[in-house]
Amino acid sequence: MEISFQKLKENFGNPAYVFNNEQLEGHTVIFYRDSVSYYKFLIQYHFINNAFFFAANKISTTGILADSDKKKIIERISKKYLGKGFDEKQGWLIKVTDPLGNHIHTLDDVYFHLYYLAENETTRKLREHHLGEVPEVNEKPSGFKESLDQYI
Repeated sequence: MEISFQKLKENFGNPAYVFNNEQLEGHTVIFYRDSVSYYKFLIQYHFINNAFFFAANKISTTGILADSDKKKIIERISKKYLGKGFDEKQGWLIKVTDPLGNHIHTLDDVYFHLYYLAENETTRKLREHHLGEVPEVNEKPSGFKESLDQYI
């Protein structure tokens, strides 16, 4: 499923905020706030010329997000994308690339963050422009996973 501003509005209603980045032509960030139980989410959807390429989700609670909460989130990702459970001895930071080349990355800082970088035409163009890489459409991007941190 391709993510579009129209589909976001249909599923989540009007955004909390829309940011049009004057420093990067065509870059728009759409912000949504949501809460489920005692979890709070601040979700950003990034578009270049109306084409989705990146999402960031800050997950918090009324207090500090407990390790048990982080474990639930990471276990769900691990089972879905890796087909196996999560060993918490590995810590709370994970980097997963699915069979289509999409990247999921967590960051455990003051808040717990979940990042998603789509492997699509927009991302390929950005990678080509900024990193000089031109992978085949079905090829897993080499070196890109390690470079992800510079974009987050």
